[in-house]
Amino acid sequence: MASETLPGLPLSAAPTAWVTLGNDSWGPQLIDNRDDGRTAELTAGGGIGRWRITVNASMLTDKPRLRRSDELTATVAYALWQDDLSAVVVAGGGRVAGDLGGASIQQRWHDAVGYAFDQLAYDPTEVQVDPLAGLTAYRDWRRGIWGVRGLAQGLVTGHGELQGLLGGHFLVGIPGVHWWGGPEYHLRGGSPVGSVAKEVAIQERGPWLASGVRVGCLTAAIGTALVGDAIEGSLGYTTPTVAPQPGAWLLTFEVGATMTAPGLVQRLRGAKRNFPIEVRLDTRAGTVPGQNFDHDSVRYRQVSIGPGWAPRWGNHLVAIGPDLDAGIGWRVDGTVPEDSATQVPEVQRHGVTLTTSVGAAADFHLEPALQVGVSGSWDLSQPLANHLSVGPATVLTTMSGVSVRLSSTVSW
Repeated sequence: MASETLPGLPLSAAPTAWVTLGNDSWGPQLIDNRDDGRTAELTAGGGIGRWRITVNASMLTDKPRLRRSDELTATVAYALWQDDLSAVVVAGGGRVAGDLGGASIQQRWHDAVGYAFDQLAYDPTEVQVDPLAGLTAYRDWRRGIWGVRGLAQGLVTGHGELQGLLGGHFLVGIPGVHWWGGPEYHLRGGSPVGSVAKEVAIQERGPWLASGVRVGCLTAAIGTALVGDAIEGSLGYTTPTVAPQPGAWLLTFEVGATMTAPGLVQRLRGAKRNFPIEVRLDTRAGTVPGQNFDHDSVRYRQVSIGPGWAPRWGNHLVAIGPDLDAGIGWRVDGTVPEDSATQVPEVQRHGVTLTTSVGAAADFHLEPALQVGVSGSWDLSQPLANHLSVGPATVLTTMSGVSVRLSSTVSW
């Protein structure tokens, strides 16, 4: 999993509160729409002292067999041991499986964005409730900003399902900024509830590569199975576990969405304090506007880098100003089947693209070294490649639209 934890178990180094939204379409693939297995999940939790509470809601799908299921997992956990470098946490709770309304939520989303929707029957057809018990243990070894983490997690349900995770993560951290990444092995066995959960267990088991980053309050993570097609990506909010410290450099992480077509925006911005010129790395993925059909769409993924200009005027509480940037990057477009009734051939085209955006932003200071913000801009992407026509679809065209983003900034 890309969320650094098994569904329903608390984060390793648990902050006061956290919430993450995961989706397989945010994983590390190019264009192909996996949209299967653990299709989407929402996790929320909180902790005080040695106590943790975690709730995870997951949509599970098996599109080849036209089956689906939902799972709701909730636990209360207690740290038998915890210090700055390690913890041993035990958890107890329950898991509910079956028809929990996931199909209607997913269909409303597909209807809103104009996607076709495969009707999948629930398996199991009745809701089943089972108790569960779990364990999380980790140990860090650190030297300066570098470190490694050994992580082990496991849970067992009353139905006999077994889930486990063994990981070795490399760590890089400064106050307010934390990156982790490395190999994991996902254990799946026993007796999951229903045929869909059994198929998802088969997809998820085995070796994975996973990585994540936290900048202030915002987090992002991705993971991919090294055997099979399982992938996952997540975005979230978490209270910082280490307070940032005032310094000369600023690092900003932004997450948001494009308004004119379904899409995800992530930006990493670096700058020197009181100097408005920034270096920006921008990644985007979504649907090309005007290229949706009854059973197919044209998707894009894009990464670019370039300078940004973001002066701010205000006081110690709030500051506002323009948000401008330009960049050069790489974009891939391709046709994607949204359900089993495809209409156009699956093709892809890669090419260099020029980008620019014009907008405005407001930043709110939570403390001297931590701020959050909101921004909006009009964005343009101009590919430097020939158009490719496939039936009614034309890919790698000029693309413009409005995006809205949330940001978290730390200094050191």
